[in-house]
Amino acid sequence: MPTKEAVLDALASVRDPELDESITELGFVTDVGVVAGDVRVLLRLLTYFCAVNFAYLMVADAKAAVAGVPGAVNVVVELADHFTGSEISDAVACGWR
Repeated sequence: MPTKEAVLDALASVRDPELDESITELGFVTDVGVVAGDVRVLLRLLTYFCAVNFAYLMVADAKAAVAGVPGAVNVVVELADHFTGSEISDAVACGWR
């Protein structure tokens, strides 16, 4: 079973493409939930209007990073408080890249 610490370590490798800093250092990771092999990550970016391409990259990269954590079976990354947050979250969940 993955731990919250292992998930956060994986997320630390994900960088904001514009600021070139870790999403964990920037405080974008606002919640991590782990139940057995199910992992849920909630991201909140600095602004409601963050560029869609950058927001998408961070959500997709976060999902890929967490999926690499041993024991992580189902990974969901949600983007909150962004004008296209639900669309980006849904696209990443469907595997659209």
